Amino acid sequence: MKKQFFSLALVSTFRRLAFGLLTLFSPVYIFRLILNLSSIEVTIRMGIIGVLVYALFFYLIKILTFPLAENLAFKVGFKNVIALSFIPFFLFITFLILSERQLLFLVLTAFFGGLQAGLFWFAYHGMFVKAVDEHSFGFHEGVCQGLGILTLLVAPILGSLLIFFFGFTALFLTAGFFVLLAALTLIFSARDKPFHDARFLTSFALFKKHLKTFLAYLGWGGETALYGNLWPIFLILILGDILSYGGIITISILFSVLVIFLIGRWVDKAKGSRVLTYGVALGSFSWLLRTIAYFPFLIILVDGFYRLTEQMMTIPMDVLSYKKAISGGTSQSLYFREIALSLGAFLFLALASLMIFFNLPFWSTFILAFLGTLMPLLIMKKV
Repeated sequence: MKKQFFSLALVSTFRRLAFGLLTLFSPVYIFRLILNLSSIEVTIRMGIIGVLVYALFFYLIKILTFPLAENLAFKVGFKNVIALSFIPFFLFITFLILSERQLLFLVLTAFFGGLQAGLFWFAYHGMFVKAVDEHSFGFHEGVCQGLGILTLLVAPILGSLLIFFFGFTALFLTAGFFVLLAALTLIFSARDKPFHDARFLTSFALFKKHLKTFLAYLGWGGETALYGNLWPIFLILILGDILSYGGIITISILFSVLVIFLIGRWVDKAKGSRVLTYGVALGSFSWLLRTIAYFPFLIILVDGFYRLTEQMMTIPMDVLSYKKAISGGTSQSLYFREIALSLGAFLFLALASLMIFFNLPFWSTFILAFLGTLMPLLIMKKV
């Protein structure tokens, strides 16, 4: 089991480093591509909407991929589904690079991006449940999240330097190299399968039965999607250049990284509801502060504060998912979690698109994220 978890942790770490680069910089890349299309008076608003529409298609494909991921996992095992996810990933990178020459390639980028994400995350969480003892889910999830945060210390400044000296293509190829390392470390994992097949449509019936849990995941997914797609654009508009952007993000991560490993152990020993409550309260407050974060010191404070409180939500919510997978069937529980998160992302991105389209101020989308952050309180008694 230790060998299985070690392999999975390495896969997760290399992939998080790759997607640290992609998540931080691809919204900026897409925004700039659209910015070059039309007159300056309309491009900022249309650029933001363009990034959100891209993300909407990404999450739609991700949702539609889950039945494929579950069926493949039942037949060939979680490990092989992760291995298969690397094929659409490299197609995703290829079309992301080609989009600089032809913007329509962003459609294929979103398609393959959503496909690889749906395959990978369904299988990753399934492998985690199989590899880790139920009574130490929090500690092991804290290790994975902590390693992920450590990689993010490298990603912002590395990405900024790569773009500054060599351009976005160099950054995307570097991300591809780290995913290749993740693929190589997967060799040491065991091939576990779910014991029971699951049904995609059954999850929608479970949403009604477990409405509060569904809404909690919905809000969490929506808030995370807004952070990943809107916050980078906000920062680049405020800071103006890639190097400042990377430096600010690096400092904000340093602010939070020292205590991440402790949170996982806290979840195992303390009541998860207490950790989640603190995370929700502080995380939602960070979104309110963003509405006035227009200079570097406050941006560092707010983003570092958020990255810390984010783990106080992520780890308890993940542990709840893994425990439900033990008691209620791995595949069906993963269906519930992943579909609810992705539906939340889709809904909140759609609402944010409408807000920008109707000329509401950028900071108004932060209020939407604030509301999403509060929604996990609905399941406070369950964690």
